Amino acid sequence: MITEIARASVTLIKNDECLLPLRLEEEDYIGIVQPEFPHFDMPTFGEILMSKYPWIDEFLYDMNEFEIDMEELKERMADCEVIIFGTYHKGLMPENRVEWVKALGELDKPVIGLAMNNPYHLIQYNDYVRAAILTYGSSHYSLEAVADILLGELKPRGELPITLPEICEYGHSLTF
Repeated sequence: MITEIARASVTLIKNDECLLPLRLEEEDYIGIVQPEFPHFDMPTFGEILMSKYPWIDEFLYDMNEFEIDMEELKERMADCEVIIFGTYHKGLMPENRVEWVKALGELDKPVIGLAMNNPYHLIQYNDYVRAAILTYGSSHYSLEAVADILLGELKPRGELPITLPEICEYGHSLTF
């Protein structure tokens, strides 16, 4: 039951140029940039996705740190075909995280935003991503559903439970 609820709730908000589902060749790397959850005893999104697609480069950042080595991050993500930027913050995302999304976009790779609990993050970085996926938590059930959506094994069905000003209205939903 929990799995089905998670699979039904993941919401695709943006999918420019039909980026999703991903169309990858063998050994095309997916880069994942997401916060580390040291207090949660659960796999990271990269670990979940790697169980379905082995070519993953995951960069975990500390949610309490505001500086990262941007050159190291860009170097790690440079060989990836697509980059997923995951957020998990209460309230608005720190402004430096938006700068990170912008910097990743400078690599000329498609960036996918993954808001793992707060759909309002999309307002902050919508202009810098080609696709945006919302989950309403970071449970492994939700993240497994996201992995299946990325790989085309599940069609997104969730509907936005709020209005995101200047982006989309309550009830918005995309699928493929």
